[in-house]
Amino acid sequence: MTPASVLSSSKSFHRGFELCYGNGLPANNGFKNAIIPGVVCLTFSIELGFKAILIGCNLSAHGHEFSKLFKKLPDEVKSEIIDLVTYENEDFQAKLDLVSNAFTKWRYLFEENGYHSIDIDFLSKLYAAVVQIAQRYAEAQRAKLVADLLDTQP
Repeated sequence: MTPASVLSSSKSFHRGFELCYGNGLPANNGFKNAIIPGVVCLTFSIELGFKAILIGCNLSAHGHEFSKLFKKLPDEVKSEIIDLVTYENEDFQAKLDLVSNAFTKWRYLFEENGYHSIDIDFLSKLYAAVVQIAQRYAEAQRAKLVADLLDTQP
């Protein structure tokens, strides 16, 4: 696993979210947008973004819970994510805790009764922040591979 390969998967799942969620467009021809699969794809794309960063930092990238993945990140990365999402630290952490287990919860939402909601705006901002940072690790990995290749050539 590399930051680039995990980031590529993250972006693919985000595209799945866009297709399921309807790109913000209303339901088409009476067909409702696929909200639950959209949320599952969005939350998995965020998880993979966190994991791309963790792999780039040579840290453990296991688990699904956002709060646990976030806690593993270096402090400067945590601060950057909070700044990019534009929430104060306390608000950010509270919002992160609310969606921390969303990937698992929304995959099995059919097992639960009642009304369910999730903060798509927060998740979208979190995705954008995580992917922006993960992109740097992927680019650094590519640059190192190129440098290594150039060093081995006569």
